[in-house]
Amino acid sequence: MKKRILSLSLLSAMAVSLFSCNNNEQDQLVSNVTVSARAIAVNAPGPNQRNINGATFVTMDVGLRDVGLLEQGDQPNAAKTISNGPHHFRLMRNTAPQTEQIGSAQIRHGEFDRLAVRLDRNQSFGVDGSDGTSLFIVGSVNDRDLHIFTTAETVLSVDADGGPYSITSDEQLYLNVDMNTLFTGINFNDATDGNGDGTIEIEPDNVDGNAALYQQIMGNLPSAVSLTRE
Repeated sequence: MKKRILSLSLLSAMAVSLFSCNNNEQDQLVSNVTVSARAIAVNAPGPNQRNINGATFVTMDVGLRDVGLLEQGDQPNAAKTISNGPHHFRLMRNTAPQTEQIGSAQIRHGEFDRLAVRLDRNQSFGVDGSDGTSLFIVGSVNDRDLHIFTTAETVLSVDADGGPYSITSDEQLYLNVDMNTLFTGINFNDATDGNGDGTIEIEPDNVDGNAALYQQIMGNLPSAVSLTRE
């Protein structure tokens, strides 16, 4: 009987040890995940300009920090860090959408369904009036300069399109900013230059009387941002 008890104990110990080793090996499985940010802007009507809802857009600058992947069920503070930043990206240059790499990191294998990212306003975009903004878009409407910007440092939790993504090998992911979605329901012909300085501004302080347009654009922002594999 003692021999049987000893044998069972030994088998049990071996099973626990094997299970522990398998868990440790699983925990050590990692892949390199790269995340890039890019603008998406569909032309209307011409091929050489970014014309959306009555306005032509030339540049879009964004400041980002605290970018990380979230496993299913994770809270934002548990994100697997891709890059802390802060970063400044010009996602549209001379009317052409751009792609910029945010960062790469070794991520443990798992099921990931969201990307957490925070807008960052401690940026200098090199455009007059852009200091202290986290998103700054330059264009024109009705032959007047158009500036759209925010100082918000909003945290966005971006769902993985078609996700969750099972990450078991190296991955390239994209954080997309869709300008057509961002400006859904916006008629830029309604925007005014309330203070008469020659530039139509849509921004949080309502200097030109465009508060309703600003609020609608900010309301569109979460749905204008997506995470994709392609």
